[in-house]
Amino acid sequence: MRTPTAAERRSQLRHELRAEAYAEMERLLAASSSQAGVPRALSLDRKTVRRWIPGRGPPRWKKPERPTVLDPYRDHLEQRWREGCRNSAELARELQRQGITVHSHVVREWGTRRRREGADRLDLDRLRPGCRWRPPSTDRTARLLQSDVDTLGDKDRRFVDRLREAVPDLSNVVDLVGRLNSLLRRQSTESLAAWFVGAAATPSARFAANFHRDIDALAAAIDTPWTISPVESQISRLQMIKRTIYRRAGFDLLRECVMASR
Repeated sequence: MRTPTAAERRSQLRHELRAEAYAEMERLLAASSSQAGVPRALSLDRKTVRRWIPGRGPPRWKKPERPTVLDPYRDHLEQRWREGCRNSAELARELQRQGITVHSHVVREWGTRRRREGADRLDLDRLRPGCRWRPPSTDRTARLLQSDVDTLGDKDRRFVDRLREAVPDLSNVVDLVGRLNSLLRRQSTESLAAWFVGAAATPSARFAANFHRDIDALAAAIDTPWTISPVESQISRLQMIKRTIYRRAGFDLLRECVMASR
């Protein structure tokens, strides 16, 4: 049994409220022969009460199903659906290959209604907690590739292994990034020159060539203990001072404020 959607839950709640009002209307009519006080007691419009009295319950306003161009081919669609084909575009192409004129959006609407009618075994298998795994996004894939394999779950590890096996160039780039990360963290004895030589044989050769322009700064980052944190702190301090004067300060006024704040 599938879980109802939010719209279906709201519709069911409104119907239950109408059913309660209808039951109360019947009780009031049974206790009194007058219909005049019923709308006031139930806070309903008189036209609504007059419309409900001859009926057998509150209306559901369910639209009757209309015939569609897919009716003659429902058996084929249902069979393909049970076989696991949930691609509306592919189902539409199958019908078109049989000489049937049908647009893909019509089949897509049929597929949407079919899903709402109820989940079958294939859908239930996909919804089970143990089987719930979706291909990661581009950003998440990048994070997985840069993560330590020992920290990944079984499914993520298998995904990374198969991805690297399927795309050797990507695997080489991942190894290259890992080596650079170890260099910057001072966890590797490899020389920076050896890293650039290895990078020249990978798809990241252009990136490495641009990176080589700042080789002095890169070498300093590896060999010296200094960082840009003090500079960033001073920039943040300047921004805070400028915000306190509503970003209206020119250089001279900002300089005076900085000197006065020391």
